[in-house]
Amino acid sequence: MVQPRDTIKRRAGLLLLLLLPACGAGPGVFYANFRALPGERWERDSVVAFNVEIPRPGRYSFTLHARHTMDVRQANVACSLTLSRRGETLAGERVELLVVDGDGRWTGGGASLKTVRATAGPPLALDSVGLYRVEIRHRMKEKVLKGIKDIGIQVHGEK
Repeated sequence: MVQPRDTIKRRAGLLLLLLLPACGAGPGVFYANFRALPGERWERDSVVAFNVEIPRPGRYSFTLHARHTMDVRQANVACSLTLSRRGETLAGERVELLVVDGDGRWTGGGASLKTVRATAGPPLALDSVGLYRVEIRHRMKEKVLKGIKDIGIQVHGEK
């Protein structure tokens, strides 16, 4: 039986929420989500976007995650993360995900599917509550990065 797409998304979201504590989503993380990339390919022109509801004014930090297979060919993945609200760009950060260390070893956790992460710059002071948009793009020379399965973010609120 084929399930409606919304049902599948809801079940995947619930599964993600149940798995977050095991993935290091500790206190202070109030938003975490991943987006799957079709065919485990990330095209340079493709934007991975998240809509995040900021509950109160404060300082927030953003952590970028990438899940990749052993097919990835890059030692690092240079990305840009842009934060906007109501169409106005508020911040832009360059983020570099280290996939392989200087000795040629995988840096991410996991067996056949590795997860790497990096914090996007210093915490940002957001003085308005409401919906913010986070957009992530890769900035690599290659037009298509193969082996990238998912891109995700965590948003941490400081107390």
